[in-house]
Amino acid sequence: MDTGSDGCEKKARSVTMMLHQKDQHIWISASAGTGKTKRLSDRYLALLLEEVDPRKILCLTFTKAAAAEMQIRIQNRLSLWSSCTDDVLIEELSSMGPPERVKIWKEKARFLFFKVMDRFEELRIQTIHSFAQSLLSSFPLEAGALAFFDLLDDMRRGALLSLSRDRVLASTDESILDAWSILLKRFSPDALFALIDKILEDRLAFRTRFESEESLNQALRGFLQLPLKGDADSWIKEACLERHTHKDFLESALSALYQTESKSDGEKADTINYLIKNFSLSPVNWWQRYTTIFLTNTGSIRGTLATKKVKENTPQVYEWLEAEAERVYILNQQIKGYHLYILSSSIGLVIDRVAERYNHEKKNQGVLDYDDLIYKAFSLLTSEEHRAWIQYRMDHRIEHVLVDEAQDTNAFQWKMIQALCEEFFTQQKGDARERSLFVVGDEKQSIYSFQGASADLFTYMKSYFKQQVESKELWREHALTLSYRSSSSILRVVDHVFNHADLLGNDSESPRMQHDSFHKTQYGQVSLWPLLSRSDDSSELDAEFSLKSDLAGHIAKSVQDWLATERLLKSQGRSIQPGDVLILVQKRDDFFFDLIRALKRLGVPVAGADRVVLNEQLVFKDLVAFGRFLLNPEDDYSLAVVLKGPLFGLTEEQIALLAFSRGEHSLFDAIMKHMQSENFSFVKDMLKIFLNKLDHETPYGLYSSLLYEHHGLQKILARLGEEACEYVQEFLILAYNFEQNPLVSFELFIDWVTTESFKIKRDFSAQNIDEVRVMTVHGSKGLEAPVVIIADAARLDHDPSRHFWHTTPQGDLLILKESQESQPDFLKSHLAPSNTGNDEEYFRKLYVAMTRAEEELYITGWKPAKQSTEKTWYGYLLESMKEISNQQDNFEALKMGCDPLQNPTYHLIQGSASLISHPKSEEVKQTFLKLPDWVINGVAREDKETADLDEKEALLSTELFDFYKTERGVFIHKLLEELPRLPLAMHERFVDHYMKT
Repeated sequence: MDTGSDGCEKKARSVTMMLHQKDQHIWISASAGTGKTKRLSDRYLALLLEEVDPRKILCLTFTKAAAAEMQIRIQNRLSLWSSCTDDVLIEELSSMGPPERVKIWKEKARFLFFKVMDRFEELRIQTIHSFAQSLLSSFPLEAGALAFFDLLDDMRRGALLSLSRDRVLASTDESILDAWSILLKRFSPDALFALIDKILEDRLAFRTRFESEESLNQALRGFLQLPLKGDADSWIKEACLERHTHKDFLESALSALYQTESKSDGEKADTINYLIKNFSLSPVNWWQRYTTIFLTNTGSIRGTLATKKVKENTPQVYEWLEAEAERVYILNQQIKGYHLYILSSSIGLVIDRVAERYNHEKKNQGVLDYDDLIYKAFSLLTSEEHRAWIQYRMDHRIEHVLVDEAQDTNAFQWKMIQALCEEFFTQQKGDARERSLFVVGDEKQSIYSFQGASADLFTYMKSYFKQQVESKELWREHALTLSYRSSSSILRVVDHVFNHADLLGNDSESPRMQHDSFHKTQYGQVSLWPLLSRSDDSSELDAEFSLKSDLAGHIAKSVQDWLATERLLKSQGRSIQPGDVLILVQKRDDFFFDLIRALKRLGVPVAGADRVVLNEQLVFKDLVAFGRFLLNPEDDYSLAVVLKGPLFGLTEEQIALLAFSRGEHSLFDAIMKHMQSENFSFVKDMLKIFLNKLDHETPYGLYSSLLYEHHGLQKILARLGEEACEYVQEFLILAYNFEQNPLVSFELFIDWVTTESFKIKRDFSAQNIDEVRVMTVHGSKGLEAPVVIIADAARLDHDPSRHFWHTTPQGDLLILKESQESQPDFLKSHLAPSNTGNDEEYFRKLYVAMTRAEEELYITGWKPAKQSTEKTWYGYLLESMKEISNQQDNFEALKMGCDPLQNPTYHLIQGSASLISHPKSEEVKQTFLKLPDWVINGVAREDKETADLDEKEALLSTELFDFYKTERGVFIHKLLEELPRLPLAMHERFVDHYMKT
């Protein structure tokens, strides 16, 4: 077996040797692929082997999927220990502790499975939100929560926030109307709604509110360096009162500027001359003209206020220009600050009222959202009134805290963990308990700043906990760099690009990034494909759209060729399969869906989108339009959408015929009028059937009838393809879930699905997905694949927020961001750290993307119009690959003649093909379940004789179906219940026995 660096293995071994030590606080910074989850499960199992009560171990994970994976790992390993040979057991235990502990653990491990499985529900492996929920349920009175509160999921939270927002915006409160009027002068309605929704997602539960609107406005003025009283108009008016006083200076400046005969001096002189003659202008208009003499368009003082001749001939005039420029600049900054104050106070008022309404709605409905869980749990653990009691109870329940993916933990979640572990670091007299904190994470993979996490916070919390430990011997830090995932060639490029350019903001004292591969001699490849560029004769918009589409086609064709030629995965000795390919993008936009469509067009098995907004799907829009028509038959637009869609399939010419002939009547009336026409009789009959159903059918019942009884689903799939089936099912699930509410009406349902946004989230972490996966970098976190393609490496994904928060002792201020020209200069110092953080996170996403690859990594993209690629992922990778090519003999550089820019494509190839024996590709294929022919080729149509059953035979077959459907359902349920408990070899015998009995 290949082995990596001895030093890295020693580091990994040193971690193993202390996993069993119950009094050790351990902080592990583990690079990608180094086995974070393995270390976490090893620590958990080691504590169990040391006879720690599982109820006293709390393991906090980032996602529910991670918690489930952790539970499965523990269950599987315990199961293995109970039945494996002694040699296997010793090898397993040796990976978790020193030899002296292995001898003690050996007998315990055999029976630990039965001991733990009897109490498996007591294992506290959960997300931090799940733990907070259990904490609030245990202490509802102390937390000020209902004993049986309901938890809002993301969809219901979004709906309640939208409802609260709409009710506030519909308010007749004058202050809200004034704020709305101010904001609409700056933003379009759609942009304003988007901004409000964005801010409402920004963890409002954790924001400290001011005691009064007056105190908030004073703090906002103070932050923006404004006087506590007055406004921009009054300040301009006051400044313009001095124009008569300055008339002599203006006339002197006019004379001095005209005498130089310079063009720039002449333009300033013309402006001064106009202003002297028009003192009667309004102060605002006069001031706007006046500032152009001294300031640039961006608001900074001009580099040259006048030519050298003015300075030499009339120095007093030049001195006055300099002094006046400074005065104008200061006032102009103040005016910018005031405009920002007006916008920020207006949006702040709206957000405050919406948050107030949202909290009121939650209280009325007895619900909490995820932010409430964390905030209330934190408040409970730090409450002066209940703190001692809660911590006493929790301290006797929890003795060991394990934190997974710590770099994704936000500030309030850390505060919860701090409160939980506070007593771990102070040993009381007579208290002999051993308690510990175990943390694993990787600051290089911190890419969830939108959830409040940051790499700096990960580093800060390490320093904080280290300082809490009284004895240095009880604190251990380890950095794991030995990757069990990626080949040496991939890791070499990772190290070079991040060390060379210092993309993660490390200071000079920080250690250089260094990875080692466990598979040191394994084959690996990094390829930098050329960027696609536009032709000169196309518009920028058309060119970029075409480039994205073309690039998606090229990538899909490459993948198709790999699969068609059964290209070898050299390290694994088998041909490449669809599930081996992972395509990563930065955004889930048009290019993302272009890739999926291109793969499908070429017949490449593709898993579809990992996240889908249902409302954007055509079939969803068709079904909603059908409902809107049923509620209002006079709605011509909705009916036209339905008629043209797959449910009815009319052509544009047929719809036009109906529309032009209807006169002043509705489109529905026109269909009724053409009732004798064969083209429209089916449409008329269907519409009448469902208009009649509307009065007595529920939403689920009506749509089920449309899709199944009247073959709507069959028509949809024929037009839109198999992927539409999932969207139809999700729509029906929404209809079914809606009917669980106490008030159900078809009108309320259509209003709900029209106004809310619904998303499907797919889990691509399953090992048996044999389809190409197309994902965002965020979605790929924790995944890996033999072949990874980074498809949009030349894109600059900087999407800065339009707002930021500034914390003061009195509360949190919401500040809007304006353009560089419209915001005060002093704000740049406040925004600079935020911009730097965005840049660093942009490159941390590159790190995550590159380290998903096991064997082959491909990087490509398109060249954006009017944008340099130098500071993009592609630009830095290109420079690194060039430098590595000068250092290594087996680095290959090829010129691609098809590339209009003649960019070189670089290939870094290291290692050799694996010598391990693998089954041939044909043998691999045979290991998959062979599907019946009808799955691929479809079900044959019934012959005419069978199809033409008379009414009596059809009725008989229906009665038989109804008679047996209950028994069949019970039988299927029994199989689903019993078969998973039995070995695979016994399934057939059990089914045979059960059917006979």
